[in-house]
Amino acid sequence: MNFLSVLFIPLLGLSAVDPIPTISPDKVGLDSKQLEKMDSWIHGYVQPEKGQQQIAGWTSALARDGQLAHFKVDGDQVLGKVPMAKDTIFRFYSMTKPVTAVTLMTFWEEGKFDLNDPVSIYIPAFNNMRVLRTPDSPVTDTSHARTHALPFVTCSLTRQG
Repeated sequence: MNFLSVLFIPLLGLSAVDPIPTISPDKVGLDSKQLEKMDSWIHGYVQPEKGQQQIAGWTSALARDGQLAHFKVDGDQVLGKVPMAKDTIFRFYSMTKPVTAVTLMTFWEEGKFDLNDPVSIYIPAFNNMRVLRTPDSPVTDTSHARTHALPFVTCSLTRQG
C-alpha cells in the first residue's frame, strides 16, 4: 500500500500550477464517511456549539497515488473578515521536521533505504555524528545517527572525534 499523504496545510500555489487530478476517496481506499466525520470534528473548533471559537479556519488535503482524493476548507483566513479559500496562501513555521519525516517514510516505503542505515551513507558530513540514546542520557551514552531517528532528535546531535 502506498503511503497516505495527510496534510493539514494548504497545497501552496495550487491555482498557479497544473491542477492535481482528483478522484473519489472511495476509489483509492479512503472512507468518505470517515472523512466527513473528520471534517465535522475539525469544524467544531471553527464553529463550536458552545464555548469559544478556537481556530479561525483550516485547510486539509489528502492525496493518494498522485490524485487528490479530499480537499476541504472551512472558516476564515482573517476571523470574521475573509473566508478561507482553496488557494489561500499560509505562512507557516517550524515544518522542517514533519516534512522531513514524511519524505523519509515515503522513501523508506519505496525501499530506497533501510531505517537502520547510518545517516553518513547519504550525508557524508554526518560521518562522526552521534545521538543521545534517550533525552536524559549522559553525553557519553550515544549511538550512531540513524535515518529513522534523525528528524526527531536533531536537538540531541553531538560531534565525536
